[in-house]
Amino acid sequence: MSLARTQQGNFLEVLQRMSTVPGWEILQSDRVMALKAPGEIPFVNMAWGIPSVESIKAVRQFYTGRPYCWLAEGHPSGLEDYGFLAATEFPEMLLSLDTYPSLTYSSKITVEEVSSDSQLQVWSATAVDSFGFDITCFRDFFYPIIRVAGCQPFLACYEGVPAATALIYNGQFEVGVYTMSTRVEFRRKGLASAVLAAALEVAKANGARCAVLYATEMGEPLYDRLGFAVTNLFNEFSFVGSKPRGN
Repeated sequence: MSLARTQQGNFLEVLQRMSTVPGWEILQSDRVMALKAPGEIPFVNMAWGIPSVESIKAVRQFYTGRPYCWLAEGHPSGLEDYGFLAATEFPEMLLSLDTYPSLTYSSKITVEEVSSDSQLQVWSATAVDSFGFDITCFRDFFYPIIRVAGCQPFLACYEGVPAATALIYNGQFEVGVYTMSTRVEFRRKGLASAVLAAALEVAKANGARCAVLYATEMGEPLYDRLGFAVTNLFNEFSFVGSKPRGN
């Protein structure tokens, strides 16, 4: 599968940097890519690719005894027959940074690149509060990605109070955008736009030509307003454990 200028291509670069870190494993072939990593949160234990008898068997063996999801382009048939339950649809969205204008935002908002351990703790607490994740599992997954793979976190504050987060990785073909979150009490104040704009300015200054992300239903209107365009539609299938037909 072609990985250039896609979110999974960007994340594959991250994973390749993580291959020497204990607890991180990657399954990769020409039809499927899968991650097995610490931290029991939804970003962990995810497979991408084209479902087939062979690729499904390989992924099932890779995740033996662990829950996982499959992110498949479009609506492939057959996954339900192998113990998967369809869940959320995720548009993949792309933005050209060559034409992306600088964005101004409220003077009440400040955005900073996270560089110190104390800042990282605040960034983590803000994201965990937004997503509702367990803080230990969140750190187990994201701290190695930041410290080893070189992903860059951003923290936005509203009148000095930590309120929103973003994370980017400058890949070979694109910058990948991750961990966009805003605490509930600070939504609809322009924080998501501000933290994303600041992250994209840094990525552009570092030579990135385009940005790519997976959009949630809540986030898609924001990204659309900023100029992102849908390039692919993915569906998340959760493995629920039933055996495939014929077993």
